[in-house]
Amino acid sequence: DGTDAASFKIDFGRSSFSNPCEGDDPCSGDFDCDGDCDGTDAAGFKMDFGRSSFNNPCPACVVGEWCNYPLP
Repeated sequence: DGTDAASFKIDFGRSSFSNPCEGDDPCSGDFDCDGDCDGTDAAGFKMDFGRSSFNNPCPACVVGEWCNYPLP
């Protein structure tokens, strides 16, 4: 929803050159865990945008580590 979009937009554009996504400061929306928040991540975000408990519900959340930084 809009709250998720706002969180994603805050970190969009972060990269290894500009405020990198790191273990102590991860990016909201680094879906492919490549250390940045870019167009590839935006495509992933858009695929699930608009899902709700009534419209294609999201699967149950699994609590765990989002991305394992630093990258290999």
